[in-house]
Amino acid sequence: KNLRIFDKKPYICESIYRSMRYICVIGLLFCLVFGYSQEQYKFRVWLTNKKDTAFSLEKPERILSSKALARRARYGIPIDSTDLPVSRRYVEQLKMAGFPVITRSKWLNTVVVSVSDSSWLYTLREFPFVREIELVWENTAVGGDFFVDTTVPIKKEEDMSSPYGAALWQISHLEGDRLHSAGFRGKGITIAVIDAGFLNVDRNPGIDKSRILGTRDFVEPNSDIYSVHNHGALVLSAMLGEIENVFCGTAPEADYWLLRSEDSNSEYPVEEDYWAAAAEFADSVGVDVINSSLGYFEFDDPLLNHSYKDFNGESAFISKAAKKAVEKGIIVVNSAGNEGRRPWRKIIFPSDVYGVLAVGAIDGEDVSSDFTGHGYTKNDTVKPDIVALGTQTALLGVGGEVVKADGTSFSAPVVAGLTACLRQALPHLSNKEIVDRIRKSATLYNRPDTLQGYGLPRFYKVYAQESTLLSQEHPGEKVCVVPAPEEILLLRDLPRSSHPYTIDIYSAYGVQLHRYFYENGELVIPLQSLPSGLYFILVMGDNFREIQKMIKK
Repeated sequence: KNLRIFDKKPYICESIYRSMRYICVIGLLFCLVFGYSQEQYKFRVWLTNKKDTAFSLEKPERILSSKALARRARYGIPIDSTDLPVSRRYVEQLKMAGFPVITRSKWLNTVVVSVSDSSWLYTLREFPFVREIELVWENTAVGGDFFVDTTVPIKKEEDMSSPYGAALWQISHLEGDRLHSAGFRGKGITIAVIDAGFLNVDRNPGIDKSRILGTRDFVEPNSDIYSVHNHGALVLSAMLGEIENVFCGTAPEADYWLLRSEDSNSEYPVEEDYWAAAAEFADSVGVDVINSSLGYFEFDDPLLNHSYKDFNGESAFISKAAKKAVEKGIIVVNSAGNEGRRPWRKIIFPSDVYGVLAVGAIDGEDVSSDFTGHGYTKNDTVKPDIVALGTQTALLGVGGEVVKADGTSFSAPVVAGLTACLRQALPHLSNKEIVDRIRKSATLYNRPDTLQGYGLPRFYKVYAQESTLLSQEHPGEKVCVVPAPEEILLLRDLPRSSHPYTIDIYSAYGVQLHRYFYENGELVIPLQSLPSGLYFILVMGDNFREIQKMIKK
C-alpha cells in the first residue's frame, strides 16, 4: 500500500500493487500444490504387534503360494507370526490420518510412510501401536552410485567355439560346465533377481522370455521395469542369457522373477525397505534362490550411514531381512560390494549375514580384484564367503551383444545360477546345507582370508561327493521301501506326523519324477512307468527326512 505515496502516475502504482498481490497468491498456491503437498520425508515405522491382520496361521495358503508351502514342508520350516501381514487396522488408521503407506515388511513388522513436513512426526508418535520411528528418505537427494562396472564390447577374436562362447572361463573355472553336463541347468528352480531395473530384457534376443514368471517394482509400482536402468539386465544375463556358441548363462533353464528395489536416483535407507518387500514377495511365490547385486552402507545424508559397529550380520535393516529370508529356506546370494579401494573398504550390507553367500571378485589370473570388498565381519565371520570372476565378466548387453564388465555385481549372479543348478541336483539338502557344502568345496576352505574368503567354489565337486553319499545303502530303520514283484513300492510304518508325509521319487540325476502324500496305513506307489535304473526316494515329514535308494531291474 505504500506504493500509493508516489504522486506521479498513482494508477501505475496501484496496478503494480495488484499485480504483485496476485503473483504472491499464485506463488503460494503453487507451493502448496506442487511443493509442500509433495512428499518430503519418508519414515520407517516399527509397529508393536500384528493385531487384526485379517489372516491366520491356520490358513497359510492365503498368504503363501503352494510352491512356498512345499518348500517349508520339505525342509521342516515352520510357518509363524512373521509370515502374517502387518495389521490392516494400523495401516488404515495411518492412511486416514494422512500418512500414505509406501511399503511394508511383515517379517520385521514395519511400514514406511511419506509426509510433506517433518512436523507431522509429532502426530505420528502419538499412535499407540507405533514403537519406533526412523527417517529413511528426504527430498534432498544428490544421487547414488551403487555399483562399479565398465561395460565394453567383447572383441570378436575372443569368441570361442565352445557352446559357452565368451562365458566358458567364468563357468568352467567353477566346474559349472561339468554340472551342466550332468543334466543340471536349473530346471524346476526359481530365482528372484532383486536389482535396479531390467532395461530392454523384454526385447533382448539373448534372453528366453518364457523363463520370466513375472516382474514387480517396489520403488515405483506403476513404472515399466523394462525401461529402468540396465544393471539388472546385465546381472540377469549372467544366469539366463544364452546364444549358442556365443554365450551361456549359469542357469539357462531356471525360472525367474524380476524385482526392482533399487532407486538409482538417490541413496537412502528406504531402499533397504524396498529390498525387504521384494525378498518377502520372493518367499511368498516360492522362490528357491535370490540374487542380489545390491548393498548399502553410505547414504546421501551422512547422518544415516551405517558404521562398522553394525557389521555383525544382524543390525542393519536389510541384514535383518536377509537373515529372515535364509530362515525361510531361501538361498541368498549377494555381491560383496566394490569398496576395496574406497575408504569403507569392507563388504556391504546384507553380505555381513552369516547365512548369506557373499561373493567377492577375482580376475582371470585368480587374483583378487582390487575393488572387491574386504572381510571379516565384526564378529569374525569369514567374508566374503567365496569368489568368482568379477573383472571383465562376460555378459549380454541390452541388445544381445556380448560385453564385459567389472564388479561383484556380476560375480554374484555367476555363483547364484550355479547354486540354483546345485539346488536342482541335490533337492534333499536344505538351503543352509547347500551353502555349507559350497563353502567346504572351495579352494581356501582350510585357510580363508579377508579378500577371497574360502576361495573358488567347486560346484561339481559338491554334487559328486553328495551323490556318492546318496548312492550308499541306508539301513531303513524308520522307512520301509520294498520293490514288489508287481512293480510297486510299499510304504508303511512311518512315525506319526501332524502333517502328511511327502514322498518324492528322483532319477539318478536329481530330476523329480513323481510326488505322493502319505498319512498313515500303507501307501502303494506304481512303478510301471519308470524305466530300469537307479532312483532315490525322499520321504519327509515333521522333523523327519529319510533317503532310500531303489534299483528297478
